[in-house]
Amino acid sequence: MTEFFRAAETFQGNARQAKDLLLQALAAPERAQQLVLEDLSRVTALASHWRSGGADLSTLDTLRRTVPVNGYPGFEDALESETITKGGILTTSPVLRWLKTSGTTGRPKLIPYTQHWMRRYRVPAMLAMWDTFLAACPEILLHEAATLDTQTIREQVEPTVHGLSHQAISNRHPQVDRFDWNPPWYNEPWYGPQVPSSHEGRSYYRLRYFLGRDLRALTAINPSLILSLRDTLRGSAEALLRDLHDGTIEGRPSLLAPQAAEARRLEAVLARPSFTFRDVWPRLGFSSCWAAAGAEAYLTRLQELMPRTTFVPFMTCGTEGVVTIPVSAQLDAQPLALNQAVYEFVPVTRDPAEWLGRCETGTLAPGEVEAGRRYHLVMSQGNGLLRLWTGDVFEVVEVRHGVPWLRFVERYGIFHSFTGEKLTHTDVATAFARTYAEVEGEMLPYLIGPEWGEVPRYVVLVESRCEASADRFERTLDRVLANVNIEYASKRSSGRLRPPLVRVCPPDTLRLWLEGRRSTTNQNQFKFASHRKSAEFFHELSEVRS
Repeated sequence: MTEFFRAAETFQGNARQAKDLLLQALAAPERAQQLVLEDLSRVTALASHWRSGGADLSTLDTLRRTVPVNGYPGFEDALESETITKGGILTTSPVLRWLKTSGTTGRPKLIPYTQHWMRRYRVPAMLAMWDTFLAACPEILLHEAATLDTQTIREQVEPTVHGLSHQAISNRHPQVDRFDWNPPWYNEPWYGPQVPSSHEGRSYYRLRYFLGRDLRALTAINPSLILSLRDTLRGSAEALLRDLHDGTIEGRPSLLAPQAAEARRLEAVLARPSFTFRDVWPRLGFSSCWAAAGAEAYLTRLQELMPRTTFVPFMTCGTEGVVTIPVSAQLDAQPLALNQAVYEFVPVTRDPAEWLGRCETGTLAPGEVEAGRRYHLVMSQGNGLLRLWTGDVFEVVEVRHGVPWLRFVERYGIFHSFTGEKLTHTDVATAFARTYAEVEGEMLPYLIGPEWGEVPRYVVLVESRCEASADRFERTLDRVLANVNIEYASKRSSGRLRPPLVRVCPPDTLRLWLEGRRSTTNQNQFKFASHRKSAEFFHELSEVRS
């Protein structure tokens, strides 16, 4: 048995075990939450921050009464101390590295990645998800080239925080110990730290290793990364085919065998403007990526790029912690991962100013939420961030046997308000969904932002495949926004807001522009942000297209 198949056997067994534990938690939700609370009590009881604050994690009620709900700023002083001690402040488990959020503005957060959190929570969450992937596509572990996994990377990051590195959660390098993330391809050349760090370089390297191979599964966090692989395949076709023909990588000798016949076949495939990944890899049958919020706009394109392919959503999670883990191929919702954290919910109708920074006792346990309603999520994680509010809003799509199935909706807050219209992210997303349904027939990517003037307005770029007119988009969007938000309607009717200015662009325009703005620190978790804080994008893209 080769090293790969030994690793695959171990990986599959670990994934099955992690999934069994998740399913046990879903079968007994109250018991699962109690077990997590007991574990959090053990690792925080002697931690100086919680001990000095009088935290009592005996029960959910005592947690509510003795620990305030806080956003990240409420933990900054404790985290600053923990950068020096590397443990003992928020939990008694050692901090292995600091996790960096994927946002591109503001001061990066420092999320403690502790040994206990890694072993008991974060790695098992990944394993449980991959068991679902394996159930949908057993061929994932068929051989060394069966799976191109871009959800995690290995990239060397130098220590910058008192001797520890500060890196993205998706960067799984270096491996801490045998309990750390260790998929069978961990030591494959396309996955290791020798892969180029730039997005374009890494994409080329991955494609070179998998062209001419029997690829069965392709995974990513963000769907735009999968689409960008097609861009690289098209834009670098000549170089890739030459490397494939010669057995080289960027013209340099490699251990890859020359494949002249396959290069000729792919040359004919890539010459077709509408080639799919199934044309390139005929037995590709599985994919996974985010499927909620802004990522939804890409799903139609992915299904066209990979026809006859099973899609399973990537887990709902952030740097701060895991919320849902997929147990099926259902795209609109997945179950709350009840063995990952202690979860509390606050109805979205309640203003965070009422409960943030306080020992709020009116939160709801997972078994108390209702289907069809939206909630703020408060979670207590094994890294010591107790009762953390990240600002994420979730909708409970359904409740099965006491377990809420959630869909991520938005980050909390007002998208924009010129004159008191207070458009929320939900208002805008709803309006675009209805506008696209009426004008286009399907959802596609869009960008919207505020433009100040004597009479302000919102400026919009929309992608269209049916070449719908900008005028029709403008009229429809203006009407739908007025229906969704009565204050917008009032400001429009009184002349305090101008109608939105819409420009239409071909498919992929917005994605390609955004891909070009990736930073070197957020490439793997790069997010498509439809709602912009200014109109800068509108004018910049207009100049690019002119």
